[in-house]
Amino acid sequence: MIAFPLQQDRGNHMDIGEKIRQLRLHKKLTQRELVEGISSITYLSRIETGDINPSLSFLEEISGRLDVQAADLLDKDNSDAAERILHISERYRCKQTLTEADLSFLNLHTSEMHSTETYVKMYTTLIRYYLDQEKDVETSEQYYVQSRHFVPLTVPDELATDYYFYYISCGNLFYLKQDYIKANHYYCLAEQFSNHVDDAIAQAKLYLNISLVKKEMMEDKYISLVYAQKAYEIFREKQEEHMMINTLIIMGVLFHLTKNYKKSLNILHEAMQQTPADDKLSLGLILYNFGRVYVGEKEFSKAIEHFQLSIERYRECGEEHRITYPYLRLIEVYTELKDWNQVESYLGKAMQGLDSKNMSYMHLKLLSIQARFFLLRGNENRYEREMQKIIESGAIEGHLKLSIQLASQLAHHYYEKRAYKKSANYFKLVSDYNDQLTKLMINNDEATIWEF
Repeated sequence: MIAFPLQQDRGNHMDIGEKIRQLRLHKKLTQRELVEGISSITYLSRIETGDINPSLSFLEEISGRLDVQAADLLDKDNSDAAERILHISERYRCKQTLTEADLSFLNLHTSEMHSTETYVKMYTTLIRYYLDQEKDVETSEQYYVQSRHFVPLTVPDELATDYYFYYISCGNLFYLKQDYIKANHYYCLAEQFSNHVDDAIAQAKLYLNISLVKKEMMEDKYISLVYAQKAYEIFREKQEEHMMINTLIIMGVLFHLTKNYKKSLNILHEAMQQTPADDKLSLGLILYNFGRVYVGEKEFSKAIEHFQLSIERYRECGEEHRITYPYLRLIEVYTELKDWNQVESYLGKAMQGLDSKNMSYMHLKLLSIQARFFLLRGNENRYEREMQKIIESGAIEGHLKLSIQLASQLAHHYYEKRAYKKSANYFKLVSDYNDQLTKLMINNDEATIWEF
């Protein structure tokens, strides 16, 4: 294979090398895997660094492994590419399907020059795809970060619908990351453009998402209930049975949180009656929330039974990551019963199955329980050190409500041991965090914040 020197138009050749490198990384291929049987690794390395031009025969051979056409690597006119990107994005919005070739083509153009419309649709598609289809929060977040460099803050009127779906995708990303402040921010931005969207189901899903983040952020659950009820009415009108079940479950949770246990049980029973026997995920969610209500009513044997049943349903449908939640509730029940062997057992199981990177809130919550064991065993210094680290991490990672709760616990701990100066410091921290949380919530509701 002939490697010929670069001519004056060096920039274009470097673009080709960079395109090949980006696509190779996107496909998770090593240099050896990409060129095996085609060329030497050295040849590819020199192309990727822009030292030499790739030959046409080389491009034709590697393009199949990269799921693109050789012409895509050479093409400098993005007008046809933009039309194809818009087509791929619209198809995904309607049918939720992408081919490997579609993904490679979109990835190829994430850093090319395009119109705002093309950027918004392309990044919306990539963020959504990796969340919805691949459950890959890390890759989705990488595209979100990249999108911030290309998607302008100012929303042109003609692109209001596109921004609406972009904001929802960003909100979904941060909801899954358990960063409820950022999720709320993006959902509120999306709600501003609701009147531009002629899609009742999308509107109802947004209302449901807002209900979920408000539930996590606000002590008063009234606003969450309003949004959930608005969503339910739309789903019922459109006969979206699965979403009706999901919304009933959330309403059951909200009534439980307001200590209206009778209403919560009635709604969860209604959800159970509407749920098909083969919908193991919904059954698992309902059983889990029955357990939470029974905890509130101090019927611990019923609670334990329902949490264990929910674990079985989650396993049956392959939703292993959800098992952490009933484990946490079982830890709380057995803590109440002072059965420390069971607490330690379930804590170990929960920590073992936890994706600490993408479930940082749950990870910190479990670490705080683990820290309590040091206190129970008389190791106060270790308990204090661990709690201090957890509180700081929670604030850094956006889990201010958790940091407020834990800082309050630590403040009372210091007060009880008459370490009044340290106690005062942590009570002051609680106050500071409450002020921060209030400001963030006000700003997010007004949808005026972009940077975090």
